[in-house]
Amino acid sequence: MKTVYKYKLPTTPAVVKLNLPFGYRILTTAMQGDELVFWCLVDSDEKVMIEVIVQVAYTGDEIQSSTPHYIGTVQYNELVYHVFELPVLPF
Repeated sequence: MKTVYKYKLPTTPAVVKLNLPFGYRILTTAMQGDELVFWCLVDSDEKVMIEVIVQVAYTGDEIQSSTPHYIGTVQYNELVYHVFELPVLPF
């Protein structure tokens, strides 16, 4: 069954690893209250989980990949967050 799930992100620059259901699709990112979150369309019946790497960066921060996928930019008070999905490199 297709479902929208919410995932929390840190509100400081960071690279985070998450396990998401195979076939996920990142929809958008925003502040919800004082939490930085993003939403994904997932198949809630999917048993196969895959590692996904997401980077939260401030303006001017180095992005940890030469091929990032842009998710979105969020302004919160004086802060600006840029959120990217980074490719998972095979061994």
